[in-house]
Amino acid sequence: MCTLLHSDLRWPFDNPAGNPDLLPMAIRRIRRLGDPILRARCETITNPRSAAVRVIADDLAETLHDWQRRHGGRGRGIAAPQIGAPVRLIYIDTGTPWVLVNPEIVDI
Repeated sequence: MCTLLHSDLRWPFDNPAGNPDLLPMAIRRIRRLGDPILRARCETITNPRSAAVRVIADDLAETLHDWQRRHGGRGRGIAAPQIGAPVRLIYIDTGTPWVLVNPEIVDI
């Protein structure tokens, strides 16, 4: 089971109080094959609506869009471990952006 969240709120609008604990979106380095974080078991997200999850989701979106700009539109999704965040979160953009929280493959 996973929770689907739309990234409707964007920085700085989701931070009306100017909370210094929330950081703006960032383009992160994409980890490559062989990086140990890609083999590590990811933490389950217990509060999908937390500010920390939103920051990671925004960073995933910004990183994927930067990748698409630099590589001719290639790439439709990115997972949190690929930017160094060991949590169960995926961002997919196939024209409509989706954030998958705690996704599980239940049947193939």
